[in-house]
Amino acid sequence: MSTMARRMLYLLLMVLTFTRRTAACSSSCTPTSCDCRGSRLTSVPQDLPANITRLDLRENLITTLRPADFARYGNLTYLHLGSNRISTIQRRTFRNLANLTDLYLYGNQLTSLPVGAFVGLARLQRLDLYQNRLTTLPARIFRGLGHLQHLDLYQNQLTSLSADIFEGLGNLTVLDMYRNKLTRLPRGIFTGLGNLQELWLGQNELTSLWPSTFAGLGKLRELWLGQNRLVSLPDDIFGYRPGLPELRSLHLDNNQLISLEADTFLYLGNLEWLDLHRNNISSLEDLAFRSAPRSHLQHLDLEYNNIGTISRTAFVTPRLQTLILSHNNINHFPAEALLRYRPPLSELRMEDNKMETLPPRRMTYWPPLQT
Repeated sequence: MSTMARRMLYLLLMVLTFTRRTAACSSSCTPTSCDCRGSRLTSVPQDLPANITRLDLRENLITTLRPADFARYGNLTYLHLGSNRISTIQRRTFRNLANLTDLYLYGNQLTSLPVGAFVGLARLQRLDLYQNRLTTLPARIFRGLGHLQHLDLYQNQLTSLSADIFEGLGNLTVLDMYRNKLTRLPRGIFTGLGNLQELWLGQNELTSLWPSTFAGLGKLRELWLGQNRLVSLPDDIFGYRPGLPELRSLHLDNNQLISLEADTFLYLGNLEWLDLHRNNISSLEDLAFRSAPRSHLQHLDLEYNNIGTISRTAFVTPRLQTLILSHNNINHFPAEALLRYRPPLSELRMEDNKMETLPPRRMTYWPPLQT
């Protein structure tokens, strides 16, 4: 067989293979949706019904997205492109998808996004970009996404963000930037996010925060700051007006905090869960954990610090139920610190310390002392 004949045969086989793949995809369609997941597609098929509202293209081999790819699918409300090999999204690729509410781009190979990547998505409510390789984002890349409620940037390689990156996202309720490489947050980065309820900033490289970092987040319920490099917290970080009145869960574990100022958590009146384990805190001073008179704090975790001394007025949290002080250097626990609890704590964990005596059993429950 001649070289030319072999080439023609190869091209014919490629065409037949592609035809079979797209045919398999189109055969999985209903009047309103097409499920093309795992079909080994290398591009967006163009032979699907034009009026579909849902298109699932996850787990294929697509590498590039172009404006022409979705020109005929203007009725889409749901588009799943997760777990492909996408490294390039051209400008205005989604401009024809004015009805789209859910866009999944996770698990691809994106290192950057062009300005105007999301132009035309005025009704978008969910955008998943997690598990890519993004190192930076253009300023106002999310401009025009005023209906966005859920933005997931988990596990990228972001090192910095512009102060106006989230401008105009007033309906955002969940913002996930967990497991990136952020070293700082610009002043005012969360301005205008008054509806935010969950903010995930754990597993970054943050060393400090502005006092007003969380100002205006009046509906925030969960704040994750664990596994960073924070050495201290600014005065009024959680009390900067109007504060965080709805915060229920605060995670500051696995940082490098050395001490806590009095009244740091005073204005977190609805806080229920506070995690400070695996820091470098050496002592608990007066009013370190004083909270509002009607405080809801129930769980306080301080294990794996370097705590040696505890003030008898360190804990002014009347509803505390669980206090974890395991794996520290405590040699004396002032019984007065527990007298205010009625009913008493349900659990006080103090294993692996240097204590020879324990607080009176009538005040609390604790597991056997471990040395």
